Amino acid sequence: WYGEEVNGRVMYGRIEDLTGVQSKVLLVWLPVRQLHVDDAKSGYVYLDVGPIYMKLSASAFQSQLPC
Repeated sequence: WYGEEVNGRVMYGRIEDLTGVQSKVLLVWLPVRQLHVDDAKSGYVYLDVGPIYMKLSASAFQSQLPC
């Protein structure tokens, strides 16, 4: 979920202090605080969602969804 306003500090391979983005974990929406890519060749993006990290395939971020 993306809010009307998304803010964060963009650096090489990561976005920190992220606001305005949430991810559903089980039945609860939690704020995504940061995301990063350890190794671009690994094909994974890591999301810091509350008390856990989520490991997602980078291919999920390569296509644009219609608004």
